[in-house]
Amino acid sequence: MKIGILTLHHAINYGAFLQCYALQEVLKSLGHDVSVIDYSPRYFKKDYAVVNFDGFKSLSLYRKLRRVLGIILLFIPRIIRRVVFLKSIKSYLRIYGNSFSDIEETDISFYDVIVFGSDQIWNSKITRGFDSVFWGDFNFQGKKITYAASAGDDFSILENDIESFKNSLLNFSSISVRERRLEKFLIDKYNVPSETVLDPTLLLDDGKWSKFAGERRKNEKYLLLYIVIPSPEAKRIARKIAKELNLKIKEIFPSASPNPMSWANASCSPSNFVRLFRDSQFVVTTSFHGTSFAINFHKEFYAVNTGMPNERILSLLRLTGLEDRYINSADNVNVKYIDFLLVNKKLQNEKIKSYSFIANSMGLSEV
Repeated sequence: MKIGILTLHHAINYGAFLQCYALQEVLKSLGHDVSVIDYSPRYFKKDYAVVNFDGFKSLSLYRKLRRVLGIILLFIPRIIRRVVFLKSIKSYLRIYGNSFSDIEETDISFYDVIVFGSDQIWNSKITRGFDSVFWGDFNFQGKKITYAASAGDDFSILENDIESFKNSLLNFSSISVRERRLEKFLIDKYNVPSETVLDPTLLLDDGKWSKFAGERRKNEKYLLLYIVIPSPEAKRIARKIAKELNLKIKEIFPSASPNPMSWANASCSPSNFVRLFRDSQFVVTTSFHGTSFAINFHKEFYAVNTGMPNERILSLLRLTGLEDRYINSADNVNVKYIDFLLVNKKLQNEKIKSYSFIANSMGLSEV
């Protein structure tokens, strides 16, 4: 089949890029002709612009000066990060057509199936409200299915306009989501059935990810710290574990920030990101995809509760029986080994379910 993927692939974000790459590779491995539809929403262009003056006029003089100083300091690191991601998109994703912000501007009629997702394509905070493209509100004669779609943790926009969203869900012949909470929400509020499936990054095994990451560069032992949601406690947890296990700490920064340490990290590509997880001895993270790569590479890890709801991480930990790896304080640290044989058995069952969803939603008897 000819399959198009509609997702957040333009984000200068490790998880967004890697979930798209993983879904592309999974569908290709099943013998399909797969490409990524180059949808680039206007709000994304603003969010990931190197220089962004949105709301500048309304700021006080002091805040204006701070904003300008920040733009000057971060200009080069942000350019570097942008170039690194664009190079990865060009190298690893098969992009169809020219970039567009209006779905009517491109011909998608030759696809047999369009797969929406994975990632937070239904998160209204990311999409600035209702993005009709990610809800399938456009003419297309083939099948529309969602794979591991996520709405994040805030369902308020979905609760406030149930009829509109319910009509949009009828655009899809099959629906799968990434979190069980969203599956339950869709059936309870909308009476629309769906299935919870694995994030695409967990469908690729560690051998394929290792090939993507490339060769080990240094034979060193370290704890990897990856904080997306700011958390001083995550840093304390990392320091405590690193001291106990005699490890140095390496940190990946999700973006160029006022912290000068993040500037040197600006050139960390998605493949280097995966390599740093693969070659680590321990992982401390506040990120869903940080958690998924720790599990994929069988790393001892802790996911840190930042005080904000994170159903994405909790859903994955419940599924793998690793709820005790979600902690909120350095006082809860108890370095013990994970039984990855048991984790792998649970993941294998979920992989079978996820592949079955793909086959059934496309009308195939098996994959």
